[in-house]
Amino acid sequence: MLGNPQSVLTKITPERSRSLMEQVKHLNINTKEKLNGAIDLIVEQAMSEPASCATYANMCRELMGEDDRSLGLKRFIGELFKLEILNEPIMHECLEKLLNNCHEDSVECLCKLLSTCGKRLDTEEAKVSTEPQMDRYFNYIIEMMKEGQVSSRVNFLLQDLVQLKMVNIV
Repeated sequence: MLGNPQSVLTKITPERSRSLMEQVKHLNINTKEKLNGAIDLIVEQAMSEPASCATYANMCRELMGEDDRSLGLKRFIGELFKLEILNEPIMHECLEKLLNNCHEDSVECLCKLLSTCGKRLDTEEAKVSTEPQMDRYFNYIIEMMKEGQVSSRVNFLLQDLVQLKMVNIV
């Protein structure tokens, strides 16, 4: 289905990533299914070689088209967190950057990232801290919706996210 991306991935090093990325691009990854399959292989390889995670993350970013780049990267970051490859402070830093950038694409990425890993960030011990971060994020999201800072499409994404939080799915 994917040609042989596994053989390319096993040869990856930061020094060889550019030339190997060119090989991956020529593997005829031309459908969403093939792209998802390639990304799954990259995630598996990243888990077995944590020292090369940055290289694999860059590889995923390059594989994704311009339209899917930010959303896919945020989903990938969320999946790395769920697999305990990334830690909680890194996730909060990503969320803070997205919150501070009020562009609609950043808000959409925020929704994707929170829906991917929000439940793992909203732990009981995090809720008893002096300033529960997830509550702060959602208060900001609710304020954005009230002030009409985003288009109706993104507003619906935010509403869905808030509803998921209310029923403890996020």
